[in-house]
Amino acid sequence: MAYELQFTFDELQIPSFGIGMLLYGTAYLQSTGDGEFFVQSIQLDGGAWLTPTREGSTLEAKLYREIAAVLYDETTPYGGKAAEDWAIEMADLRGPDPDRAYEEHRDSFLHAAE
Repeated sequence: MAYELQFTFDELQIPSFGIGMLLYGTAYLQSTGDGEFFVQSIQLDGGAWLTPTREGSTLEAKLYREIAAVLYDETTPYGGKAAEDWAIEMADLRGPDPDRAYEEHRDSFLHAAE
């Protein structure tokens, strides 16, 4: 099952661009199928969409690669937060369904009364 998480970032810095560039936007993290995530796309505040491309010479391609690298690096504040948010979401998905537990309890009670 493919799962997607929207991860918002404010004032994200890209090391190769220096400290003067602060980026704001949302990264769309998608499941790789083995519990990890990859950055499917990034929308910068103001509308620009960044996606992975094979041609790497455009500014958009470089921005995508650099932002994704920060998010994959758990030693950065945003990388650590992305990993933490992803782990929490995955744990919630694997957790017990309270509605199912209620329905099973209700059904067992109803069948016992018959």
